Amino acid sequence: MLQSTLNEFSRSEPQPQCPLCSNLPADEKLYRERKTLVHLYKDHNRTQKEIASDLDCSRTTVKTWFKKHDITTSRFEYEIPKPKLNEWYHDREWTIQQIADHIGCSYLAVHHRMELHGIERRPSRLPDDPDADLRYRDESFLREKYHGEGLSKGELAELCSVTESAIQASLLRHDIDARSYSAAQRLRRE
Repeated sequence: MLQSTLNEFSRSEPQPQCPLCSNLPADEKLYRERKTLVHLYKDHNRTQKEIASDLDCSRTTVKTWFKKHDITTSRFEYEIPKPKLNEWYHDREWTIQQIADHIGCSYLAVHHRMELHGIERRPSRLPDDPDADLRYRDESFLREKYHGEGLSKGELAELCSVTESAIQASLLRHDIDARSYSAAQRLRRE
């Protein structure tokens, strides 16, 4: 009796379309489906990055649809223990970008964990370095070069003889919006 009731319930409740549970084509645009996103996130314990890979789209797309559907995330996408982060950042003197590349996450994911763990940041450039071009710390210079001229963070870093993470930190400090992935791709093609 109980089994027939469960079977009846499962037939009445539509199941989410899931590329992990069945062979679905990638062009289904399943990233738009709330049930599919929740199913992958909760039932399969997938991160947004993994869901993006499963659904053949960008992580930004998945993040956008999570937000549109008001799906809350209750865990960090990446676990970065404080001792490991300290070792990489202070002992090995890796940049935040190098740590992010090593883990396979974004610069901001590492930056937020450093803030969460209270890990003190190194200065991005020594003040007495003759090659340092400190204009990257100026908000109007950054806005003009980044948004006005369309320079990438890497191009700005090269122009100012600093690291890309120093440019990223300045953009964050001045609350300058970074370009979306698609906008950056478009600029590269031009």
